[in-house]
Amino acid sequence: MTLGQHIQTLRTTAGISPDAFCRQLHISGKTLAKWESDETTPNSGQLVSISRMFQVPIGTLLEIEGIKPPPMDQQVTPSEWTVLEEFFRNRRQPKRLGRTARVLLLTAAALLCLIGLLVFRSR
Repeated sequence: MTLGQHIQTLRTTAGISPDAFCRQLHISGKTLAKWESDETTPNSGQLVSISRMFQVPIGTLLEIEGIKPPPMDQQVTPSEWTVLEEFFRNRRQPKRLGRTARVLLLTAAALLCLIGLLVFRSR
């Protein structure tokens, strides 16, 4: 089960509406939708909040055994941060076009428009 599926299952099983969940975590509905569809993932602080909200070990959310959520009055332990850091280090990031690629793409589009305009005028 993916992280997004875990979040959605926990939320719906607890009977928490998307709006109530978003208000509690101070996120938008769009962010929740992206989490639940596995387009993006919560950051480490949000994972801790979700873990505490549902009293589910962070390791369960990330499918790693042996990591328990810290009590509300305690700080996250170094071992828990290590697990979170490892998770975020290994997750796949969506690929984005770099600045150079965007400039080249826009330049090519402008050239195509200019060529089309010249061809149209010559007729």
